[in-house]
Amino acid sequence: MTDTGAYDVNLAYSMSGLGFGVSYGSDSEDAAVSVTGTAGTVGFGLGYTSIEGGSDFTELTLATSMGGVDFDFAFVDENAAVAANDLTGFGLSASYTMGSMTYIVAMSDTSTTNQDPNFGIGFPNNLGGGLTFAGGVTSVGATTPNGDATTQADLGFNMAF
Repeated sequence: MTDTGAYDVNLAYSMSGLGFGVSYGSDSEDAAVSVTGTAGTVGFGLGYTSIEGGSDFTELTLATSMGGVDFDFAFVDENAAVAANDLTGFGLSASYTMGSMTYIVAMSDTSTTNQDPNFGIGFPNNLGGGLTFAGGVTSVGATTPNGDATTQADLGFNMAF
């Protein structure tokens, strides 16, 4: 869930596979609530955040696996302080692991004017001992009128100790 507020009072509780959270900022008056859990093979999260004098966010996340493929979905609806800045967005991804290699495809889109969808593919390969060889290619949607999408690529080693 989006972490956009300033909170100093937090309460979290879990019961029977469900998680509940409430946060409040005594100085900022920012507030957030969330529910997470699973229903069968589907994991979910639902949250609402209210930023005092700013935006309100409603978010939904879903995750499941079918036939060895992991699927994730995220949706956010922002009601901005200025209605002209309201935004909705979503993202989808799928990943499949075969041996030490994981294959990932993803896309996202928003209601932003002049913003095309974003697409990407990637492949992290776990080499063991904290070493991963990874790469990917993305097409980042144009953000200017009559603009073109930007293609970006990455290839290299990651080390984790």
